[in-house]
Amino acid sequence: MFHGENTPEVKDWSEFRQLIENGTFKSVTVKSDGDTYFLRGTPTSAQEFPHDVTTRVPTTALDGKGWNDLNELITSRKGKLGVKESGNLFFSLLLNMLPY
Repeated sequence: MFHGENTPEVKDWSEFRQLIENGTFKSVTVKSDGDTYFLRGTPTSAQEFPHDVTTRVPTTALDGKGWNDLNELITSRKGKLGVKESGNLFFSLLLNMLPY
């Protein structure tokens, strides 16, 4: 599939998670988008994986322990979990509860 220079590749959640497990991303940014979370992974190596990758996850997939699991998975692979602000107050409060 052809991708423009800055066009991210779209993956489903299971493929995106596998890329995290493989240590593909140096960072993952999360943004609330209503009923879903929008995740964007930035690869550690442009040669190995030339484009950012995105996925959408239902909010229920990251409730409760899901946030902690995602954070632990990313940081155990030397990556960073970032948050992009949204207008959602609940989302902001939830992110403040994440361990750093």
